Parts: sequence; C-alpha cells; structure tokens
Amino acid sequence: MARGNPNIFEGHKTFHLLTYNTFLIHMLIGESPPYKSERVKGFLHQLNNDENQLDFVFFQELHRFGNVWFKLFDNSPYDEMLNGLIQKKIGQKLAFHVVESKKPFPLCQDSGLVILSKYPVLKSENYIFKSTTWRSYVTAKAFDENKRRLQIQELVQFIKECIEPFLHTTEAPPRIIISGDFNIDSIREEMYNEMMNLLNTEIGLCQDVFGSKVSEHPTTFAGVLCLDHVIVSGNFKAQLKL
Repeated sequence: MARGNPNIFEGHKTFHLLTYNTFLIHMLIGESPPYKSERVKGFLHQLNNDENQLDFVFFQELHRFGNVWFKLFDNSPYDEMLNGLIQKKIGQKLAFHVVESKKPFPLCQDSGLVILSKYPVLKSENYIFKSTTWRSYVTAKAFDENKRRLQIQELVQFIKECIEPFLHTTEAPPRIIISGDFNIDSIREEMYNEMMNLLNTEIGLCQDVFGSKVSEHPTTFAGVLCLDHVIVSGNFKAQLKL
C-alpha cells in the first residue's frame, strides 16, 4: 500500500497489473505439482520480454518454506523465481518487492504471497485469518465453506481498517485493488455474489475486472472454474487483458 505520498502516481494515468498463481505448492501427501523449475524459467522469460511494461505483479502460492521440517521439500523453485525476479532487467523495471512468506509452524506452509512493484511500497502487512481449520492452516488454502464465509467477513474488515486512516485525510476516496487466487468460483458459487455484495456494502462500489456477467468470466483453473479475480474500487477504470 502506497502511503504518505499522494503524488506517487503523478503523470501516470494508467498502469498494468498482473496476478499470477505460481502453483509452487508442497504436498505432504501425494505428488507435488510437476515442472516447477520449467514453469519458473518460462515465466521469467516471458516477464523479461514483456512489452506492456508491468507496474505491479501479485504472486500467490510462491511458497518459500517447505523446508522447515528437516528440509522435507525442495525449496529451489522459490529461490530460482525470486532470484530471477530481482536481478538484471526485471529488477530494473520492478525494483521494489514485498515478500510475505514468514516462517510458519512445522508442517505448515507460509502465505506464498509476493508483490513486485515499480513504485515504492511504503507499508505492508500480512493478515492471518482467525476463522480456519487445521487442514486449511497446514495447506494455506480454504476448504470449509462456512469458515470461508467468515474469512470473507474478516477480509472486508481488514480492508476497512487499512483505508480508515485515509478517509479523513485525503480529498478523494482511497483506491483499492484486491487481487489473487480467492478459491471462490465466480461462475458457479453463490459465495462469490455474497463476497461482492459485502464489499459493495461495507467498502463502497467495487467491480470485478472480469466484468459483471459471471457466466462470461474466464476460466482460471481446470478449464471450468474462475477462482482468480482482480477486484477494484469504483474510482478505477479497468480493462482486462488475457
């Protein structure tokens, strides 16, 4: 979150944002996702040659700590990704980064969240949901539907607390971007509508960059689900590019 400098984007009317679930998860049971190193190399190559000049990249499932339990997991894909992101051409274009991968309890995964930014990140905070299950805590994913609804409420409350200091100190309302892998299918799940209604009620007008017709949302997982979203406050004009 950019704080304290209202002119940080002065002269820039547009910016480009990419959200990317790296799928670099670790599995205690079963087989971990394949081709981790190959996917990292392919992404770095594409990002290095991207002509859109990205301003922000939001990563999910870029897990660092799978090695907390006697180096049980291979941590090299994380190192390969982060080292590739902060060096040479990419590091020059996106010079600032935030890594929210703090060391978790044994057998648990970290948040897997990383942000790259063209602009200084003046404040960051990692929020851990209070409403969860042991299975969700271990995997850093949500499985229980009732707990997921409570987490949506926690998310909205967290956003309100983040923007509250700016409500009385700035002339224009704060601009908000909520982006990433929500594990909430907008095409079929009623929970998506509940989330959007709560955001609109508690935060103010919000829009999904994917559009208002959920039946037309792009599939982002398994060819049938739309689990990833970019939600922005109403004072943005957003355009989707796949």
